[in-house]
Amino acid sequence: MTSAARADSPSSPYAVLVKPKATWTYEVLRPRSHKPTGTRLTVTVTSVRAAGAYTVIETSTTATPPGGSDYELPPLIVGPDGVHAVMNLEAQGPNGGNDYSEANIRALYQDQYLPTIYLPAALAKGKAKLDLDRFGQDDRVYALTVTTSQPDKHTWRVAWKGTYTVPEDESGAKTRLGASNDFDPAVGLTRICLEDDTCLRLVP
Repeated sequence: MTSAARADSPSSPYAVLVKPKATWTYEVLRPRSHKPTGTRLTVTVTSVRAAGAYTVIETSTTATPPGGSDYELPPLIVGPDGVHAVMNLEAQGPNGGNDYSEANIRALYQDQYLPTIYLPAALAKGKAKLDLDRFGQDDRVYALTVTTSQPDKHTWRVAWKGTYTVPEDESGAKTRLGASNDFDPAVGLTRICLEDDTCLRLVP
């Protein structure tokens, strides 16, 4: 596991994400053409919680005009390996409900994160393989290559390409997947591109 500063430390590249009530506004871009749809999304940090070595970030998302998009930023956990997105913060077990204990957050961070928003502990150019078995979560098994690049002096881009299979599909068919995040340590997430090629671009 890579050593990294706590998310709320000024030396952490992700300190910008853990500011309570921080707000970012994005314009929604069409797939392929990446032209604005006319919809904007305002993302506001509603909760920041420390759980041992981890920091949990929850947000609310408001679309303008209302109903223009149903996208919601997933819960984010910042930890020793960087920023991971998870489907939810529920306890593992029959009782359900959000569980902010360090044990549960650690388990979600290490074993249940998803390739929707993913930022490494150290922002440096490189490639890595990412094999994720998410049976029972979003019900996919992923085989991905993650590439970290720096398109300009302020921006880091983490892109992943590969395939996923659905365990219940006996054919074993593989579906191609590609998505990316742009991140500026001084600003936050500046561009979020989803697997359907819809992108959210930060409004200056």
